Amino acid sequence: MKLYQALAKAFEREDIGTCFALLGDANMHWAGALSELGTRMIYTRHEHAAVAGAVAFARSSGRVGCATVTCGPGLTQVMTILPIAVRARIPVVIFAGEAPLKKPWYNQGIDQRPFVEACGATYVALHDPATMIDEVHRAFATAKKHRTPVVLGVPFDLQQGAFDGAVDRPTSADRVRPPAPLDPDMSEIAEAAKLIESSQRPDVLAGLGAASPKASAAAVALAERTGALLATTLPAKGLFRDQPYCLGVAGGFATEGAKAIFKDTDLVIGIGARLAAHTFDSGNLTPEAQVIHIDLDPQSDVQGRKAADLLLRADATLGAKALARAVDARTGWRTDVMRAATEAALTLPDTDGTPDGLLHPMALVKALAGIIPPDCHVVNTSGHSAYYAAQMNAHPHDRYGFSPADGRATRGRVPPPRRPTPSRSC
Repeated sequence: MKLYQALAKAFEREDIGTCFALLGDANMHWAGALSELGTRMIYTRHEHAAVAGAVAFARSSGRVGCATVTCGPGLTQVMTILPIAVRARIPVVIFAGEAPLKKPWYNQGIDQRPFVEACGATYVALHDPATMIDEVHRAFATAKKHRTPVVLGVPFDLQQGAFDGAVDRPTSADRVRPPAPLDPDMSEIAEAAKLIESSQRPDVLAGLGAASPKASAAAVALAERTGALLATTLPAKGLFRDQPYCLGVAGGFATEGAKAIFKDTDLVIGIGARLAAHTFDSGNLTPEAQVIHIDLDPQSDVQGRKAADLLLRADATLGAKALARAVDARTGWRTDVMRAATEAALTLPDTDGTPDGLLHPMALVKALAGIIPPDCHVVNTSGHSAYYAAQMNAHPHDRYGFSPADGRATRGRVPPPRRPTPSRSC
């Protein structure tokens, strides 16, 4: 067995399923061996796209994403997507190869570690065949445990050497056990219940940490119990699309009608969300509201601003259920008038006429929203045009992908690993 074949086997034993790739001399033999083992290879036209594909795969599936690029300039091409994955806490393992050890001069040779570490990711140079297989599995364990990208560098002349060690080594599944569901502290639940009882206009705000079926159902039940409206962070967009009293996405991408309602909110119950500045439109979204943060790692300060008044450390599902049991049922602002107002807030405006007579972006989005079937996957980037595509409020959460340029993080309980279900692309 060649060393590159043993390394491919180690990746295959991690049950990656899919690898996004752009091949070069430092990774092509390894990629060929991985493909022969049955891994689905998706070949891209740019290194950034390969890693971006792995990031999207990890975010949508709950598994560790896998990508491969060649060494030197191939690796430097991922310097844009890598910090995005770091800030969004996306677990990805990238096989990058390295310049050959036995060539005194190599035109693609660079010191790769500083590039990767400057982006905040972890770099592991694999130079010892005796430890390489274990290092691969440790890399996956690091990606899972710390939710971070890990880049593996293996000199490509070393990959051609014979391997006579053991391939059957403990995988990341043996090294990292899923955390047990975290029950809330009942004293914190009692304090949160008092805040709810003193509020009149609460909102339940869910992030990706509350995107599992059980967690989202618990969030809906809590909203119904407390008379709260429903909203999501941008990455969790579409989670409550079929629910009444839904305001859609919170933050700068909220509709103007939703923003007007958000302003009157006096309490936000954030569940499995980071509560980043964008989600609160830098404090302008709910200026008078107190905030409860239910999360595995709740924080009072996020991105240099006060994010929460009360921290409730708990699994999203268990925290929401316990809080619902602790409060008396109330109407809140769930009235017929408010139901009509939330529906109107998510209705795309008519934009047939424009001052210059040209096509309004919202007119295009409105047309697309009526054409694109719900089983098609819509991917939205960020930037000056992202606001319009974010207004497709009727599209389901599991068919909407958001590629952030500023790293909205996944927090709280991550949905359990699942294989992606087939969808049509538009």
